[in-house]
Amino acid sequence: DIFPVSIHSKPKATIQIDGESKGTTPCSVSVPVGEHKLVLKAKGYYDLKRTFKVYEPNKVYSYRMKQRFYYPTSFYFNAGYHALGYSGLTGNLGACLKNFNFEIGVKYGLSKSETIYWNNLEDFTIPDGYQYTPIHSTLKFGYALTLGNRLRLIPQVGAGILALNGKRVEGNANAVNVDKGYCIPLSAGMRLDIALAPHIAITLNPDYLIPVHTNELYSMVSDVSSKIMSYGSGLGASAGFSFIF
Repeated sequence: DIFPVSIHSKPKATIQIDGESKGTTPCSVSVPVGEHKLVLKAKGYYDLKRTFKVYEPNKVYSYRMKQRFYYPTSFYFNAGYHALGYSGLTGNLGACLKNFNFEIGVKYGLSKSETIYWNNLEDFTIPDGYQYTPIHSTLKFGYALTLGNRLRLIPQVGAGILALNGKRVEGNANAVNVDKGYCIPLSAGMRLDIALAPHIAITLNPDYLIPVHTNELYSMVSDVSSKIMSYGSGLGASAGFSFIF
């Protein structure tokens, strides 16, 4: 026997029954009595695969599909705020290619160090006072793990260049030139995306920095300033919004 049945879904989806296309939901089809394999597909949702049994005519089968927020291959950018170690603004641009993650980013420090004074022993002028802010450029690699429906965790490792931008706040403008320093830190951390809606997520990004190289100026100022030392070492974290495509 062949019975008519109706198939409904939320959202509207294309239908395959036993491998044959049957149009889109809502749809009425006639199928033989017995067990059948159903596949529903809709953009932005996981494919729904079910087995349904037909033993009576005019029966209605209704399905709710699961929304999908992350894909193995996607691109994203995010902007946020960095805390711990120093406060500042962050921006990242990245991609997941079959879940392998590549990301470039920059952190622009807003907090200033304490004033550090430099003496010029050649002319014995009034010491110059400098305050320093960090600018951290990063390159990271990771692998994306989707946890449930709305969470995506990406363990990441990477490296970067943290530059000190010094500004003279006291002293003779021609006395010394100690406004540039840099550090090369390695990083280990993670990126956690929490989907709010399709293409939009809150992102949390804690990481730990280990400096592997510093120039002379950076070494000198970090020796006298624990705040500057924390720019390029230890635990940091940022939070912001991501846009995923």
